[in-house]
Amino acid sequence: MSQRVGDRYLAKKSSVNIYSDDPCKGDSNDDMCLNELAKQRRTPSPDNVKKIRLKIGLGVTLSKENGSIWLYNRSMLPIFVNSPTLSENWHCVCKILPGYCLKAFDSERAQTLKYPSHFPGAQLGPKDPYGMQISFGKGWGDKYKRQDVTNCPCWFEVLLPTQR
Repeated sequence: MSQRVGDRYLAKKSSVNIYSDDPCKGDSNDDMCLNELAKQRRTPSPDNVKKIRLKIGLGVTLSKENGSIWLYNRSMLPIFVNSPTLSENWHCVCKILPGYCLKAFDSERAQTLKYPSHFPGAQLGPKDPYGMQISFGKGWGDKYKRQDVTNCPCWFEVLLPTQR
């Protein structure tokens, strides 16, 4: 929801897996296990967060290819993503079904963007308007009852270098 769980994670390789069930049982230090983050949390998670986390499974893979970032949905749930390069209005939330992928951040397009001086909704939560927000299982925005990603039970943010 609107509270950060765990420390920021700095990706050191060109791809990173984010999942709930550890497929490697600790073989890779470059991946992020959401269940490990949950264990670090001092307060119990709400039931809706626990239900979503159980279905994340293999989660997602973020892959940096030629400066752009691809998002591969390996989970059992649809995922939802918002990125500055997905639309002109900065509010486009794209749904990615299990087994599909999306170029979630286009580095060439990012160089041509005119970043607005004020982002509507930026004050609502702990999110960076220049980053990508990714939610498991639940969407947000104009077409959903959740107007902001911070109302989704399980989401994360990818911070990107931009032309700020």
